[in-house]
Amino acid sequence: MVDENDFRERLGKLEAIGKQLEALEEQLLYIDEITNEHSAAEETIKGFKDEKEDSEVLVPLGANTHIYCKVGRNDKVLVGLGSDISAETDAEVAIDIINRRKRDIMNTRTELENKVNQLGQEYQSLEQELQEEYQQLQLAQQG
Repeated sequence: MVDENDFRERLGKLEAIGKQLEALEEQLLYIDEITNEHSAAEETIKGFKDEKEDSEVLVPLGANTHIYCKVGRNDKVLVGLGSDISAETDAEVAIDIINRRKRDIMNTRTELENKVNQLGQEYQSLEQELQEEYQQLQLAQQG
């Protein structure tokens, strides 16, 4: 016989897991956006570092929008270090920093994906159990 209180408690747990999954999936989307942003920055630096002074280039602004600019100084890049602090470095070092950050971000993404998979399996298993128990409850109430 299925205990209704236990059933309701586990149904609440199922809903909580569902909300957790939604939050983790939103985090994965955010991580993808950050990764794309880092890749775009890397490509822009690579494009700039080989240009000659006073040559005209298209600079991506985001949202598939670009602006024409003349290259002035392209031997240095300002890289954000966090807490609104930036440091000037050369292009290759900036690219290395970006690539290190992308690796860290991808490691975090992998951890989140594993958590999503684990929670997804737990969700499906609990959902299946609850569906079976719900059918038993309905039969008991009819009989």
